[in-house]
Amino acid sequence: MSLACAAAPSLAVLLVARGLQGVAAAAMIPASLAVVLMDLPPKRRAAAIGAWSAAGALAAAIGPAVGGVLVDTVGWRSLFVVNVPFGLAILAGARLVPPSAAVRGRLPDIGGTIMLGVGIGALALGIVEGPQWGWGDERTLAALAGGALAAALAVRRSTHHAEPAIQTRLWRSRPFALANLASLLYGAALFPWMLIGVLFLVQVWDYSALQAGLSMTPGAVVAAIVALRAGPVVRSRGPRPVIVAGGLVLALAGALCTFALPSEPAFVAFWLPVAVLIGIGVGAITTGVSSAAALSVQPEHFAAAVGLNQTGRQVGGALGIAVLAALLQDRVGPGAGISPYTDVYLFCTLATLAVAAAGARLVLGEKSA
Repeated sequence: MSLACAAAPSLAVLLVARGLQGVAAAAMIPASLAVVLMDLPPKRRAAAIGAWSAAGALAAAIGPAVGGVLVDTVGWRSLFVVNVPFGLAILAGARLVPPSAAVRGRLPDIGGTIMLGVGIGALALGIVEGPQWGWGDERTLAALAGGALAAALAVRRSTHHAEPAIQTRLWRSRPFALANLASLLYGAALFPWMLIGVLFLVQVWDYSALQAGLSMTPGAVVAAIVALRAGPVVRSRGPRPVIVAGGLVLALAGALCTFALPSEPAFVAFWLPVAVLIGIGVGAITTGVSSAAALSVQPEHFAAAVGLNQTGRQVGGALGIAVLAALLQDRVGPGAGISPYTDVYLFCTLATLAVAAAGARLVLGEKSA
């Protein structure tokens, strides 16, 4: 699919290929953590989740800088070509996974999966187009109501299906349900947060793509370091203090961006210290939420638990990006000021505080609500 993206002759083809890339990532990411956890003794799992989270954060640190260089020197298509050797390396590495770590089973319910995708897509459409169509317009109401109905039907279908699209039975565990809620809220904050930063740097501070990518790197490096250190804390004290502390630190960074964001470039005086706070919050929350989801289920459910937790984050991210689009629509451009951007940061801050609130109620060992 990366090759298809690189060779795409039109935007429509690119969007379809990107969607299929997402399908592949949705299978690969939770499976990777499940493989890591499956054969580890319980006392090492929290540290392993921290290392897994740090690896993702380190990739996020490298990606923007490399991407900025490629866009500036080669062109956007090169962003997809570079994925090919990594994909081949993953295929080679997968052959080393021992058979005992393999999870066998049929494909999940296709109908329920389609319902869920349609539901989330319709909700995002309604949120994005609501300001343009009007919140009382029949198209907006139809998208929002239809999306909610489709998502609800997907959940209901999953409660009865032999191979459900959504492992709803895992929600009977109160810690897992709270971890899923925290993951959804975290996605709603994180996805627009990362995008609005790049947009602000390019559109308001007039940074190049390379400069913007490099400016996003310090926070990701800090996130990788914090994720490594958060694993032992989760092991000794549980995920709750890690999630709460990370949420409060990230909310502080959001408050600074909401109320003190400078309209003129101030990388050392403002952006760098705020990036450090963001990295601390992201590293802690990522490790804490992933640990809470995985450690609240039995080993045979690792893949399903991690997959559902990632789904929650992606659903939250899709809705968060939709909110970003709605807040920025027809409000950015020359002379528009910074208020559209601070509105997005305010939304992210509120979502992050909600993550901390959900984490504060999370105690491993509880079986049901």
